[in-house]
Amino acid sequence: MAEKKKQQQSKGSSQGLQNIADEDDEQNQNQDQDDGLLTGASNQQGGGGSKFQQLPLRDYYESSVTQVLLEGLRELGAKRPENPIQFLGKFLLDRDPEKKK
Repeated sequence: MAEKKKQQQSKGSSQGLQNIADEDDEQNQNQDQDDGLLTGASNQQGGGGSKFQQLPLRDYYESSVTQVLLEGLRELGAKRPENPIQFLGKFLLDRDPEKKK
């Protein structure tokens, strides 16, 4: 029974990230329409030439942060530290692929 609850919680976390991505995609699409930017050109900071700038937010999240973020959330749940934000931040920074270059 406890295992089923864990699976439901894990599924809920994934669905939560998916919902955030869906909401962000919808907001960005609406903003692009308002600004007349549906030409594929990027208006965001970060140098528009990035391969990530062309991706829908859901794809961007999945290709860049979803896996490590879910790992961090599992670790956070298992350890339940006093300062969860600091713990998760350190976890993510320790696994930053750019840091290893």
